[in-house]
Amino acid sequence: MPRVLIAGGGFAGAALAVHLLRQARAPLAITVVEPRERLGAGLAYGTADPEHRINVPSDNMTVLAEAPAAFTDWLERTGRRQADPEGEDAEETAARGRGRHYSRRADFGAFMADLVAEAVQKAPPGSRLEHVRARVAALRPAGARAMATLEDGRVLQADQAVLATSHDRPVLPLAPAPGVLCSPGYQADPWDTARLAEIDPQARVVVLGTGLTMVDVVTGLFARGHRGPVVAVSRRGLLPRGHGAFAPVTEVPHSSYPSTARAGLRLARRMVARERAAGRDWHLAVEGLRRSAEPIWRGWPVAEQARALHRLRAAWDVHRFRIAPQLAARLDAARRDGGLEIRAAALAGLSAEGRCLKVSLRPRGGTPETLVADAVVNCLGPCPDVTRRDDPLLQGLFAAGLARPDPHRLGLDVDGTYRLRDSAGRPQPALRAVGPLTRGIFWEVVGVPEVSAHCARLADTILSGAADRAEAARARA
Repeated sequence: MPRVLIAGGGFAGAALAVHLLRQARAPLAITVVEPRERLGAGLAYGTADPEHRINVPSDNMTVLAEAPAAFTDWLERTGRRQADPEGEDAEETAARGRGRHYSRRADFGAFMADLVAEAVQKAPPGSRLEHVRARVAALRPAGARAMATLEDGRVLQADQAVLATSHDRPVLPLAPAPGVLCSPGYQADPWDTARLAEIDPQARVVVLGTGLTMVDVVTGLFARGHRGPVVAVSRRGLLPRGHGAFAPVTEVPHSSYPSTARAGLRLARRMVARERAAGRDWHLAVEGLRRSAEPIWRGWPVAEQARALHRLRAAWDVHRFRIAPQLAARLDAARRDGGLEIRAAALAGLSAEGRCLKVSLRPRGGTPETLVADAVVNCLGPCPDVTRRDDPLLQGLFAAGLARPDPHRLGLDVDGTYRLRDSAGRPQPALRAVGPLTRGIFWEVVGVPEVSAHCARLADTILSGAADRAEAARARA
């Protein structure tokens, strides 16, 4: 019986397990190594904060291509939709229609747990899924198979091992002054809602970063009645845009794929202008581009990809990773009322003085300044260079020459079948990766539909290889 080990049981790991079990035609053994209690939640969907909402409508959270509205159906079947009165009002529901609800992220985590359980129940007889609550400390080939060593010393073997870990904790772009990291006012983990709830309602808060994680932190603070000033800082001061009305989108035809980053920008502007001329929302143009983003990205040479990352990534991210209209409205209201201020500035220093923290900034085109805060929350995101991430598993793979970073160091270098490339560029037959760790190769592997589609492709590859090996063994016998 083929054995597959999945390192990481967040969304990507759970989606891969679901696709493997659903596609299998013979008994299959899967081991998911994930320290959290529930599979499918991870950082994104493991939150219990009701203010943390999915950033797209429920019908866009497609895990199974053959059942695009499965999450919407589940919300209604379980009563979760009716139990979420803050999601949207009756007027919004009527305007958007079924499947346009911006659900709580915890609900999607529960949906994924149910989807995993259903896949196990319907898998070929004899199949099994084991959830090992631990972390993988090391991976290495073992002949034609793979061997995983867990942090507690246990060793597990499998025919295929897949890295499906997701985002790392946020890091600071500079070394803070002594005393900052142990200061009670410094919050290194923006998802530690218990610590965030301890912030005094009158506290002066500085949030480092203005992306999606900042939105979670700030809306959570205001929902708990925070009245002190909040300043969010990033180099460009760009905020995620809110979603507009959804409608069918037009994908970019292959004949129109841009060959350069500059041509891609021109295409995006033309598409936005066309949508606006038709009286539709600009974000539909971004949706059309997103659906063609992977082949466009893979068609560019490395130098052109690097140019796009340097010149266009910040603008792409704030338009691509949008937020629920409810959250956008709350941020707008907080800015109008003066409770939230957005600053465009580089972080120049971070120091502690008594119980306060001092945040030194270099504003764009302005003079340096220092903000005094009672609390600083790090929402800057993971280390942009995968080789510098504080991850023993990744560092071990690099040190052993079993993996190498992609050309942009966003994640791991893999081939078209998700096999890790070693330091010499050779694919590793039994070691693979899927999900955000492969973004430098595939680019659009962040949203639920895209990650799930990659997991489905990988599941087919793994199962086809297992079937071929079984057929070869029978022929030899």
